[in-house]
Amino acid sequence: NAERAITFHMSGTTNAGSVLVLRFSIHNPATGQPSPPITIEARGIPIAAKLVSPDVATILAGIYGAVAGDAAPLLVYTPAFRMRSIGQKVPYPSAANTLCVTFALNVDALTTAPFSYDAWAVTISGLLGAPSLDADVAVTDQDSQGHGHLDFAAAPWNTQAQAGAVRGLAKYKGTRGVKAFVFHVMSNVNATDVFSLCFPTSNPAVPQEAPSVTISSITGLYIAASVMSPDLSSVPGGIYLSQAGWAAPMKVIAAQFRAKAIGQSTPLPGNYNTITVTLVLNVPLSPLSRRCNSRWVPPPPTLSGFMVSLIPEDYRDVSNATRMCDWGMARGVICTSTDACQDPNVLITPGCQVSACHADEEVFTRVRILGLAGAVAPAGALAVTDPSGNSAHLLFSSAARVSSGGQGEWDPDTEALDLYVVNATLPGVNYTLAFTIQNPLASQDSPPVSIAAIGVRIEPVGMNRDFTSLPDGDSAPVKVLPVLFSVKKIAQSNPYPFGINNVTVTLATNLDLVR
Repeated sequence: NAERAITFHMSGTTNAGSVLVLRFSIHNPATGQPSPPITIEARGIPIAAKLVSPDVATILAGIYGAVAGDAAPLLVYTPAFRMRSIGQKVPYPSAANTLCVTFALNVDALTTAPFSYDAWAVTISGLLGAPSLDADVAVTDQDSQGHGHLDFAAAPWNTQAQAGAVRGLAKYKGTRGVKAFVFHVMSNVNATDVFSLCFPTSNPAVPQEAPSVTISSITGLYIAASVMSPDLSSVPGGIYLSQAGWAAPMKVIAAQFRAKAIGQSTPLPGNYNTITVTLVLNVPLSPLSRRCNSRWVPPPPTLSGFMVSLIPEDYRDVSNATRMCDWGMARGVICTSTDACQDPNVLITPGCQVSACHADEEVFTRVRILGLAGAVAPAGALAVTDPSGNSAHLLFSSAARVSSGGQGEWDPDTEALDLYVVNATLPGVNYTLAFTIQNPLASQDSPPVSIAAIGVRIEPVGMNRDFTSLPDGDSAPVKVLPVLFSVKKIAQSNPYPFGINNVTVTLATNLDLVR
């Protein structure tokens, strides 16, 4: 072993010119290499060492992709993934998703070979936005008739063999800034095998472009990380307004209100007024949304290890950014350069570090209607109906985690209505909601009203006010007409000094007055 040599001791006589053919078996190394120079020599009757002529002509039979020269001794292919692609099924924010990968090796790999092949695993990394947890997940085949998922498990082959193999699983690692699936190989893999596997994950609540995903094998059979090819051409099925590019892995589209109309039933001051809202979303909304609340970042250069930085509340549902300040007062703040992280009160200079999520939190998803200036209603639960009769009001409530809907939460201080999602909404569906407030007593023009979403974040955007359903734009929300005296007369009955005088006032208003 020290000399990497093999010695044959003579046990008989050889004849001059006779050809001896010897065959012996060795194990190739686990890493690729070119054919090394090999010498032959004899001792006893000395023959000086000479280079052996390598076979550079034979094309090996039964070897995938073999070419002339591959029969040269101890030439070893560098293991690589000759196929490596990845896509997804769902691009919606905060939604359950399925990732599907296709990969194939350029070499055969045996689980029972030496050099720790029995512990080798395929690792798919860089799944930015995937959940922050560690768990075993079920693996399936893209082809329902396939059985390739049974060649993999969530723990090494040698461990599973002792405990009873649980095949068809993968190990998901999502904490400490890692977002990776690990497939431990349970069966021999041939270079001709193509695996098309799917596994579950979920999307973050914030939009993002598809990250760069890599595939590697860093235990047992070593294969350096290489970037997987994202699916940029498929149009995901069953997705509202789906388009090419949305099948790229962990691509999350931005939530939007495609329709956001609002109007009222009466402009009369002090009257009870029915506000009607019509909504259409481009994504589904679920009662709970997942967002990152802390990231795993390396410390400043003078420290060691890693640390967890809690993200300030205002930044948690803004972006899935991968850089944040690591130290000082700005610790946890999203940044693009160290300029955003400066703190004169600390001795260690803060940095803008690459990071990934370490822990998630769930927040209640709600739609908020803002800017109903002057509207009057008691604080708390406010009844919501669906005038179209489609029961859309049952999707929303005044508080999270309730068993039934039909309410919103009115905040008189901000003059806003929160509609907590208690049953999932669907994209592309027209939802009509109505609720009753009391108009202010003083006249006013219709204020600009906006709508937003929290959890699955939609920044406040102006609603389309109804200026046409009633004459003179009186159907615009919380528009209140001025009360005027259309008749205002006064007269008396007696001009004599100390006489009894009846004063008569005659009044009329342009609008009904409520008590």
